[in-house]
Amino acid sequence: MKDCGVTVFFENDKIDTAKMSSEMILYIKSAFAQNEALAYSKRVSTAYRMKMEDGSFLTYHAPYGYRWDGQRLIVVPEEAEVVKKIYAELTKGQKKPNRKITAEQIGEAVAQSVSHLPGIDTEAVKQMFLAMTGAIQNNEKSLDDQ
Repeated sequence: MKDCGVTVFFENDKIDTAKMSSEMILYIKSAFAQNEALAYSKRVSTAYRMKMEDGSFLTYHAPYGYRWDGQRLIVVPEEAEVVKKIYAELTKGQKKPNRKITAEQIGEAVAQSVSHLPGIDTEAVKQMFLAMTGAIQNNEKSLDDQ
């Protein structure tokens, strides 16, 4: 913005981006804010993980691959297999740098790979994961944990 001749004055902090010292203060404050946001995110993630590990994580709706028995989340093996296949397909696509895997390709691959499981409607799996896969693909933490 400064290259275009635009400066900003932050009234609460008395920072004027026209001054070099104010730019440095703004940079430092933004670095602290980013660090604090990351620390908060990590604390929340850790709390969720710990609650999931001890079975006390409460939710209104069990995620796909689990069912709620009134006190804790229980793994549904058939659905968990589908979720594992999705992550396997995603990470397979991520390991090939020139290959961009689409939600449709993942849905098709997963539907085919779980078609032998009893009680799994492959067309429903494909449609459901067309909606869900984008969120999983864009969640860098999901893929980094693999």
